Amino acid sequence: AMRDGAGVVQVLSGGQPVAGANVLVVSPIHPNVRWKSARTDARGEAILDLAACPLSANLSPSPSPSLPLTLPLTLFVAAPGFEAWLEREWIPAERTVAIELARLPGGGGVIFPQGWGSIPGLAGRVTVTAGDYLSPFGQTFDTAHIRAEIIAINGEMAGDLSGDVSGEPERPVYIRPGPESPLLHVEDDAGSESWIRILKIVGRSALVEYRREPLASPREAPVHPRGQGWRVRRSG
Repeated sequence: AMRDGAGVVQVLSGGQPVAGANVLVVSPIHPNVRWKSARTDARGEAILDLAACPLSANLSPSPSPSLPLTLPLTLFVAAPGFEAWLEREWIPAERTVAIELARLPGGGGVIFPQGWGSIPGLAGRVTVTAGDYLSPFGQTFDTAHIRAEIIAINGEMAGDLSGDVSGEPERPVYIRPGPESPLLHVEDDAGSESWIRILKIVGRSALVEYRREPLASPREAPVHPRGQGWRVRRSG
């Protein structure tokens, strides 16, 4: 059966299955060319079609390469209304992984398989990349930078260094991904806003959590005051 030759992820909340959760596994060994994704069914199960054979020497980039069941993988799980989940060093051949998601009213998790995507409720696109914007090669990956289209991050436009329509440079925002990284205030040109945290980047794939409100702890106070995110606006 397909289940016998696959990595099985069960996603629950309060002991009940979560349908429609997004699941992605990526190989930290070959992160730029090895990832696989699936969605949970009505039983809360996602079945990842993984290979029983060792990793092939053919490492051409593909969203659906063969990933072996015996390889330690990084697992992302994300769904609207729930906190995002990160699992390191999961070896699918050894166990089915069962995940209990905590509820997150007004927020949730989202996965960017290739480093870019949208935040639910906001217009525009966010791009997250490991390392330094100006030095994509030979870098360390404990930092990352974020760029956005028609979205202000902490009150500033964060596009590319070619500048906006006024000629001013739009420098990316730099962060250290992780569960303790500061929440970032993001706001689109219609005034819709959210707070996001980049939990993990492996290769091009990123796990992002978004919230309607920052947490009450002083450590979680937003870097930029609420409702002022578009003090720097595009003209025209």
